[in-house]
Formats: sequence, C-alpha cells, structure tokens
Amino acid sequence: MNTFDFAATPGASPVAAAVTFAVSAWFFVAMGLMLTETPAHSASAEAAAPHVSSVVYTAPAVAISPEARLIIVVEGRRA
Repeated sequence: MNTFDFAATPGASPVAAAVTFAVSAWFFVAMGLMLTETPAHSASAEAAAPHVSSVVYTAPAVAISPEARLIIVVEGRRA
C-alpha cells in the first residue's frame, strides 16, 4: 500500500463549499432579476408586442365509405 500523505493539498470540503456558494449566488442573482423584471402583462409590454390572431380551420365535410372507417393500414419502409 502507498502510505504517502497529501497533507499540503486541501480536502474536498472547501471545493464543495465553493461550488455550493457559486450555485447559490447564481440562483440569487437570477431571483433578483426575475423580481425586478417588468411583467409581461403590463401596458408597455402589450403595446410593444405584435397582435397575434388565431386561425380556426374547419375541414370540409366529406363522405367516407364505411369500409374506410374500419380499416387502417400503415406501411413504412426503412431507408
């Protein structure tokens, strides 16, 4: 067995603490930005956003034979 001791190197605990602190700081900054952001439903956001219109498509009524309603065949080929 190797009995060499790495006394000069720090353990994993300071590294884990630094990573945890960095991630916590990142989420804290993100929280602050979300709290100070202008709401999307404000009057200025509605004026800047383009008006979206909805399109409703109704398919024409087509008579389908009774056999076509009962049999569904799916064919596929690999390239």
